[in-house]
Amino acid sequence: MNWTKSANIKLTEYLDTHNLSKGIGTKESACSIAAINLALNGTLKDDVPECMSEAIGEWIIRIQDQFPNNLRNSMEWKSLLPLAAGTGREKETERLNLIRKWIWETVLPPLNPAVSNLKLFPKWESMLDKKNSKWIEVVYSAAHNKSRDDHAPESIRGIAFDVKNIATYLTLALDDKCPVDEASGFFGSVFYYATDIANSYSNYDYWNEVDCCGLLEKMIKI
Repeated sequence: MNWTKSANIKLTEYLDTHNLSKGIGTKESACSIAAINLALNGTLKDDVPECMSEAIGEWIIRIQDQFPNNLRNSMEWKSLLPLAAGTGREKETERLNLIRKWIWETVLPPLNPAVSNLKLFPKWESMLDKKNSKWIEVVYSAAHNKSRDDHAPESIRGIAFDVKNIATYLTLALDDKCPVDEASGFFGSVFYYATDIANSYSNYDYWNEVDCCGLLEKMIKI
């Protein structure tokens, strides 16, 4: 099914008059992908439509629930969704590479102040520098041990738990055999646990730093 002018008008009108929700939502307040499907065929579902890039769609599904409500319903985010809906699937590898670069260079480094409270921080820094499976595995092992350390403060165990999950989903996303749509979703899961760390550390500037709208705009333009 192609993204039509009629669907574009319906989506724009919907976004102008409705709030986007976490989760799939309802017809009165759908999530980003469900709103696109409502405009396209009237169904409330969060499957990425065939006319849309899977890399973009799976990324949106994973990240939009983490957004503060004012970002998910911002004019900037809503203005990009009709453009994202008709992106097609001819440039998936290029879009996935943008997400990968964003994760390594934009999403993870701002977490350094929070992760620096863990003894594994030098390993974390090496992982960000080397970006390879060896250091991801080292970080996973250290974080797993700390997350299970009953003698550690709860806040430290919580951050270690999130770091462990970041390493887990990085491993899955970077597997050469992983399909683009799944890899994009796994990177979205990395973002989920990254935002959990940022929120626990009260990093109110995090959303400006990661600039999700800016990345979506770049992926659309490819």
